[in-house]
Amino acid sequence: MKILHVIPSLSDQLDGPANAIGKMCSNLKAKGLDITIYTTDLHPINYNRMNGLDLRVFKTFKNNNYCFSRGLWHAIKKNIEHYDLIHIHALWVFPTTIAASIARKKKLPYIIRTCGMLDHYSIYHNRLKGIKKLLYFNSFERRNLNRASAVHFTSLDEQSRTRHMNIKALSMVLPVGIEKTDFLSLPSKGNFKNKYQFLKGKKIILFLSRIHYKKGLEILLDAYKKVLDKTDEAFLVIAGPDNEGYKSILEKKIESLHLNDKVLFTGLVGGKDKMEILADADVFCLPSFQENFGIAVAEAMAAGLPVVISDQVNIHSEISQANAGIVTRCDADEVAGGILKILNNDSLRAEMGQNARKLVFDKFTWDKIADEMVESYKKIIEEHRKKMD
Repeated sequence: MKILHVIPSLSDQLDGPANAIGKMCSNLKAKGLDITIYTTDLHPINYNRMNGLDLRVFKTFKNNNYCFSRGLWHAIKKNIEHYDLIHIHALWVFPTTIAASIARKKKLPYIIRTCGMLDHYSIYHNRLKGIKKLLYFNSFERRNLNRASAVHFTSLDEQSRTRHMNIKALSMVLPVGIEKTDFLSLPSKGNFKNKYQFLKGKKIILFLSRIHYKKGLEILLDAYKKVLDKTDEAFLVIAGPDNEGYKSILEKKIESLHLNDKVLFTGLVGGKDKMEILADADVFCLPSFQENFGIAVAEAMAAGLPVVISDQVNIHSEISQANAGIVTRCDADEVAGGILKILNNDSLRAEMGQNARKLVFDKFTWDKIADEMVESYKKIIEEHRKKMD
């Protein structure tokens, strides 16, 4: 099978959609598939993530966020018929919209991964952007989605949260995941804390994700203040890129809460540095307002960390059922209570950490996900060919 993946950006500074694609395609290639990725140069690419993959990067017009690219457009028109299936990642941008349109005209099967972009929060939390998205949806994406061979959701919750859009295409529910081998041998404890002497003797609450309003960081800061009212052992580490200047808003809130010397921003971390932070952390917290999967949550659990997440993270049901962490509303009191429950009970923290690791290794590893994806691809291609006969 020859599969073309189309994604607008592969930047490390973006969330799950871009970060997942390299490992997804590497594992599909390991299963014997012929994989090609089309993307744009809108953001810098970490080519190490794409090692060994057929990656083609096209220039965007004036570096615009819509990712208009004449080169990508012509390449898809010229080459699309060489592929058995097109797997499209994301919405609202030129590369993905044009890929679906051309695939349909050429009568080729295609899948669209919505990446949480049809969630009610994603569309409506910003009124002006919401109006633009609805106009775009009615002009282009409704047709693209309804006529897709399948719409790829990464969780059942994500699927249910898109029902208000009345999509007619079949659903394909497959998670994204982690590379199991990355987490089999974790760094020794203490390496991260040794870099910051003020962390010695502290229990680390870890936030590891993009610094953005939707991640619930202001809720986390309010919760952390409440945690410190009960214990002086906790320390908050915020690890992730600040793409939109939101950190400055958080710094003002930190000052107003008198937390200036009690919060550490590390910036974007990856590779060994990320593993060392995960190894030294005691609890992971992500009180997001919307998260279609939460690859950072899966990574934390794979490292044996219990998690405190909001019920807007779409794998919260699996986490609750596995007793791998505590699920709360987007509420500072509930988040603080969850963090304190884990920090104050060593045996519970160890039990939840073990459950978390087992959950990820059982359900969210790329080797298993890739097997299911290959079978889904085969079924879609076979059914499409029957329709064409």
